[in-house]
Amino acid sequence: LLGKLKMKNFVLLLLLVPLISHAEEDWQSWIGRFGHDDYQLPDWVKSQMEGCKCRRQRGKITCTKDGHPVAVPTTPPFTFCSAKLWLLNHMPEFDLAFLPPAVTVPGKSMLDDNIAFALMAQNATRFSSSIPIEVQLTYILPYGQFHESRVNWRPLLFSKFFALVQNTTNTVEAMQAITSPPWRGGHINAFLNWTAHTWPADPADVSATKYFLQWGSSSTPPVLSPFDFVAYGYASCTGWATLITYVARAMGIPARTTGTPCWNSGMFAGLAKDNPNVSLCWHGGNGKSFGGSWLNNHNWVEYWDSVKQEWVFINDPPTNLKPDTGLCTYNPQHGCNWNKKNGCKNVKGGPAAASRDHEIFAVTWSTTDDPKVNGGPLVDIAKLKLSNGEAVSNLVWSPNLSSPLDDMPLSNVGLRVINRTEFYRCRD
Repeated sequence: LLGKLKMKNFVLLLLLVPLISHAEEDWQSWIGRFGHDDYQLPDWVKSQMEGCKCRRQRGKITCTKDGHPVAVPTTPPFTFCSAKLWLLNHMPEFDLAFLPPAVTVPGKSMLDDNIAFALMAQNATRFSSSIPIEVQLTYILPYGQFHESRVNWRPLLFSKFFALVQNTTNTVEAMQAITSPPWRGGHINAFLNWTAHTWPADPADVSATKYFLQWGSSSTPPVLSPFDFVAYGYASCTGWATLITYVARAMGIPARTTGTPCWNSGMFAGLAKDNPNVSLCWHGGNGKSFGGSWLNNHNWVEYWDSVKQEWVFINDPPTNLKPDTGLCTYNPQHGCNWNKKNGCKNVKGGPAAASRDHEIFAVTWSTTDDPKVNGGPLVDIAKLKLSNGEAVSNLVWSPNLSSPLDDMPLSNVGLRVINRTEFYRCRD
């Protein structure tokens, strides 16, 4: 028995040695020649990639590492192959056939880069071990949220911005480092100064360049993905929320875009069965005009507080660095905009008035209804209906999204959300 225990400890030590050795390395050494056509991933990442084989058989996707079956981890950390197994079983079906090329020499597609740089963040941050593995897998690993254009954002965002968070000890400190100073009074958040953040091998000479990303209302579409934001130079709430979410994920912070397709306010107040304007709000127009005032939606960001072990929110643009501020006056017991004198009596619009047909949803790739991980019930958008029985999608800015060949509707295919209405609505 003693011999078996010694052998188990020896095997455990062998597994830990690579983690200890590369954790002591400077993260900047891992991105050496990044941005050039000869960039190689660090050896410790490549060793995890080698021998990882995945296939689909009889409708089930499985992975092996050096011929041995791989399982989804139940405790931190994740490995390259276990992360790949999770992603292949949770990503949209149409992404399984094609993703953009890798920007690394050993990478076979964007998926490999996505996992490799998620591993780097996991091993470079000081707080990754304090985040539940289910939260890490579900809200750090995914490379997409809505059906936005697929772009290989994680390697670039890690390389540009990780220096901001390298000395932080928890996710709140890290998010504050990304979004400080608050966006007000002529100040801009750190991540908006696009050309100011570089890495040692950055091939561009940006020393004399200033390029600041801006707010531009009513711009989704065309601005949704993070590189849309950079190319256009501006975005409205959804573009901002997407970029902040992806910068956070690239830093190893679990994050997700959260919002409402239609605020419960003005001409859109009430239930769809009583007010036909609610349906028009969800469709982004009345058939003759679209966008603008028809889009009564808003999106912001939720991220995981690694100290409190719960989801917190930050509004966009980020005007306040303290969690659960900026969007509303939040009370953990009563939700948004409750006050001691009147309770919820004077609530009008905003997250405090969230209700049926005006829900607040957080985008997820989760397939399990686990409130401890997700913070609310799981909803399949394919089954989402208004109170009048009409099927709708949370993609209110792209209600006609369809496949190119046969016009198959895609605005409610492969999309899942967490219903966060109960967290935000005012509760007496």
